[in-house]
Amino acid sequence: MILIFSFIVGLCLGSFFNVLLARLPRGKSIMGRSQCIQCLRTLSWFELFPVFSFILLRGKCRTCKTSIANRYPAVELITAMVVFLLVWQRGVDFVLFQPWLSILVILYVLLAFFDSLYMILPDVIIFPAIGIAVIYVIRSPMSLNLILSSLLFTAFFAILYLVSRGKWLGFGDVKLVALIGLTLGYPLGFAAVLMAIWIGAIIGIGFLLIDKKNLKKELPLGTFLCLTTIITIIWEPLFNQITRLL
Repeated sequence: MILIFSFIVGLCLGSFFNVLLARLPRGKSIMGRSQCIQCLRTLSWFELFPVFSFILLRGKCRTCKTSIANRYPAVELITAMVVFLLVWQRGVDFVLFQPWLSILVILYVLLAFFDSLYMILPDVIIFPAIGIAVIYVIRSPMSLNLILSSLLFTAFFAILYLVSRGKWLGFGDVKLVALIGLTLGYPLGFAAVLMAIWIGAIIGIGFLLIDKKNLKKELPLGTFLCLTTIITIIWEPLFNQITRLL
């Protein structure tokens, strides 16, 4: 029952994320009723159920028949799956007694979506996330580890940003690794960052093998960093066992 409830909560969060993803990049207020992007009709309550409304409407606006982007149910389902896995793997006690980490997992999901869709990591999300991470650090027995890890990750990525003049990564990635350092510390944070770089390299090589025109294609490093951080938090006990063997 708890797992079903967590999945439903994740769907609702994903629905809210769709509002943020649609409005923040355009500078629109997140307040107010949802509308069809084409005919601007205010959506009815029964059109706002995550995933289910998309299925019932067959992926089209009820009035103008404009197709609804598949990304909307995808965002809802992915968010729901992350919340489900977090509760399933870490348990309800983790969510209740480690609320700061649980909130950060959700924010990492949102940041991953922003970077994959728009190649941006909005300060309006990342700065509050850093604030939450600071609260977590203050309450953690690993405070020194977390702070030093954050400083080292930030320094290394800042150097890469300056040397490449922003061609290898964006400044948002620098702020993101600072957040990851505060969240995971060493060695888990180092493992998450390294996995993200490997994933990016493998995908980049794959694009090149398919089409050399993809040489100039930008990859969302922030999305990979968020993904590996989420995986590390959800399966932290397993990663701790692995790092002890290394």
